[in-house]
Amino acid sequence: MARTKSTLRDLAELILKNVEVVEADLAKRNASGPDINETFVPGADINFGNPEVSEAIYLTTCAAQQLLQTIRPPQACLIQEVSRHVVPPSLRCATELHVAEILSEAGPEGLHVKSIASKCGVDPLKLAPVLRCLTTRWIFKEVRPDVFANNRLSSVLHKGQTSEALQQNPEKKYDLPKAGICTTIGNVTDMGCKSSAYLYETLSDPDFAFSNEPNRASFNKGFNTNKTLWEFYEDPAQSARLHRFNTGMQALQRMQPVEQLRDSFDWVGLRDDALVVDVGGGIGSVPLALVKLIPKLKFVVQDMPLVVEDAQKRWKDEELVKTGRISFQAHDFFEAQPIQHPDVFFLQNILHDWSDKFCLQILSRLREAAGPETRLFVRDRVIPYTCLTSDEDNGEKIPGVLKPTLPKPLTAVGGGDPFAFTLGLGLMVLANGGERTLNHTIELYRDAGWKVETVHQFDALGRAISGITAVPI
Repeated sequence: MARTKSTLRDLAELILKNVEVVEADLAKRNASGPDINETFVPGADINFGNPEVSEAIYLTTCAAQQLLQTIRPPQACLIQEVSRHVVPPSLRCATELHVAEILSEAGPEGLHVKSIASKCGVDPLKLAPVLRCLTTRWIFKEVRPDVFANNRLSSVLHKGQTSEALQQNPEKKYDLPKAGICTTIGNVTDMGCKSSAYLYETLSDPDFAFSNEPNRASFNKGFNTNKTLWEFYEDPAQSARLHRFNTGMQALQRMQPVEQLRDSFDWVGLRDDALVVDVGGGIGSVPLALVKLIPKLKFVVQDMPLVVEDAQKRWKDEELVKTGRISFQAHDFFEAQPIQHPDVFFLQNILHDWSDKFCLQILSRLREAAGPETRLFVRDRVIPYTCLTSDEDNGEKIPGVLKPTLPKPLTAVGGGDPFAFTLGLGLMVLANGGERTLNHTIELYRDAGWKVETVHQFDALGRAISGITAVPI
């Protein structure tokens, strides 16, 4: 009797099929395949910018993760999941102690943990288990007993400075663009992990569980404060954390191609000298990049007074600021909007920081100031459900929305790349914010007097920021 092919084999074959796509692209470019034991050189192996390759990588990781969770005993899977709680703090130790830089200076032969610890000023008996925790996640490698070296993953933790320079000037450790990944690791492993440890306590506390207030989040329990996250950052005692956060946000912005912003809204269709109000626009980096691509636009960038003051100093010699193409205005987006009937109200990475209650206030203020022809353009993630959906499940049909697909036997949308989902939960933990599904987004905007007309998505998983265009109702 012929044996029925198992789900395990289906998953293994799906992995192999998509690895072949990646290898075919490598062969076409005459590039070598990635090696976990070698340091990472951008552009030297996999072409991550190729959409076909990117999809193959996603399906490979999704199938690999499902295979791991299927082939092991369920109890072992769950224990493995909860045991990961030591991985983020171990990664933070490695970045704060500059282990990648120390090992880079030691070369491919590596360095004994006693020597690493001596340079870090820590106990080698305590550093060794930290590094071994990471090597079991393929971050660093143990080349001989107690001797560690960099590999593909750990090499990207290098901040672009020598270990000596980093130790002598710790306040400058994030100054170079190469340190961008370390700012994100620092933000997540410090603020995120300490806050998320209190997630259950927050969900089960009657004073917190049903609150929309930004100072009733897990963060408030984790850091024992009644301040919002943003008020906490403004405390002078938190200047190092604020610097790390701002540097991390700038690094993330650099990773988002300005072409995506250009292509996700009909900027070209606007009139000459169209007025765009960038609400909560920070120091104006996004408008500066966009106006260089579409010179006919005029931007007013609004933010809190200290941010505006910083922006005006930073860009005082910028020609676009001198000519008035870009200007700055102090404004609290919860207050009445001072600019009436602009062509566009623009928000980027704002609404996901706030609960529905406060998003409704922000959007309602803009609706009050909108003219009949004003359009609202919001850049935020639109996340899918983790199951496949029907047209009925998706509710209102909006042009530009991408529908996730899953080849059999995959079962979880985002299972191989849960970034958008973990980010959304992280925002809830920190400030009661979060990423939203399409149905949630449509309903929220409608309640504030806006009708979502189009959603420009670059991927169906919400990994990239979507462009949401709405008009007054």
